[in-house]
Formats: sequence, C-alpha cells, structure tokens
Amino acid sequence: MFNVGFSYPGISQQGQANQGQGAQNQNAQNSQQAKWQEAKQKRYNEVYQHELAHKNAAGSLGGNIVIEQDSNGWAYGGHVNITIPGLNTENPEETREQALTVIKSAMAPSDPSGQDYKVAGEGRALLAAANEQIEKNKTVGNKLDISA
Repeated sequence: MFNVGFSYPGISQQGQANQGQGAQNQNAQNSQQAKWQEAKQKRYNEVYQHELAHKNAAGSLGGNIVIEQDSNGWAYGGHVNITIPGLNTENPEETREQALTVIKSAMAPSDPSGQDYKVAGEGRALLAAANEQIEKNKTVGNKLDISA
C-alpha cells in the first residue's frame, strides 16, 4: 500500500486552524451580503408601495408601475404614467371628475415627491378650467337675446 500526500493551498498540519478562519471570513461575507440583499429588497418594496398608491388611486387613468433600478439592482425611483385629459367643453363634469382623480392619484403616497406635487398642480389647473366651463355652460341660454 502506498501513501500519497496531497498538498492544498492554505491547508497544512496547521490547516485546521486556517480552515476555521476561512469559514469565519466566509460567514461574515455571507452575513454582509444577506444584509445588503435585505436592504435592497426593503428599498424596492418602499418604491413599489409608493408607486402602488399612485396606481390604485389612478383607476383607469393610470398606467403600469415602473421601478427604476441601477446596475446593482438598487431601486432609486419609479413612476406610474397617468393620463391627464384635456378640457372637454361638452362634458366639463367628466373633466372635473378626471381632474380630481389625477390630484388624488398624485397625492396618494404618504411621501409625495416633487414630481407628484407637479402632477397634482396640473390636475388642479384642469379642475379650475373644468369648474370655469361648468359655470360658463350654466349661463349659456339663460341670457335674453333682445337683438332678435
């Protein structure tokens, strides 16, 4: 019977100690990586919940949720496209309801962004135009035309 010895880098008769240290380093790396993955998932969930609030409030005016991530998969933002209709002079009440939906959707998250406030402002401008048209439509036909 022959005894053949093999040599592996980092393992010797003292290899038992070296192996234990390597396992500790690997465990520390795994723990650090797990914490990073947990933080990455938590951030993704935060962004998703923000966008989901927009989506849920937007109803039929809302598009799909888009989460923007960097090359490491870290979520840094997101959006939900929302249709902001123009003023329908024939049906300003419908426009008014749509404007209220735009405002509600923009301000739905508990932490609205600058862009959210901007979209809400656009909704408020549309709401004002719709209300003005509603008032204007009320007066049409109510005036006596004495030129006839």
